[in-house]
Amino acid sequence: MTVVFDSSLFRSKMSGRFHDCSDGWRDHGSSKSIGYRDPDDHDLHYWTWFPDHTDSRNEDGLFLYMKIDHDRHDPKPDDHAALMLFFDGDARLVAASAVIQMKNEDPVAPSDLTTGSPGEIPALLQQGLESASSFRSNYSESNDGRQNLPSVIRWNAELAAQSVTRQ
Repeated sequence: MTVVFDSSLFRSKMSGRFHDCSDGWRDHGSSKSIGYRDPDDHDLHYWTWFPDHTDSRNEDGLFLYMKIDHDRHDPKPDDHAALMLFFDGDARLVAASAVIQMKNEDPVAPSDLTTGSPGEIPALLQQGLESASSFRSNYSESNDGRQNLPSVIRWNAELAAQSVTRQ
């Protein structure tokens, strides 16, 4: 049996969670993305790029990497996040990590790899990002969608975890 990521299921779950989610993966030539709006503030726009994944050496797990952008609208530069998820041979989320890069600022990241029970990891990751001192001091009071990035990362982690199965 192999652990697999179902990109169609992920897209379907994104459509159910977010407002104004595009109908499918939008082609950008060498990559694809899904555009969507924050469910609580429709003026905030984000993109999740098509996840890249690698099977573990013994095919007993999966590493999933995804890029998430906060579209700040031209001419402002977008904010970026990288989300890394690690699944065991039973398709359970066992660890996660994320980094947020705001334009030319220093990256924001929790100090440790996030681990815990599979159902807790996305929330723990969000808490770690929100409690990182550089995030608290620079972005937690921002009103342009930056303060929502830890939540958007959590939602992507939760939906990705629901889209990884053992076949």
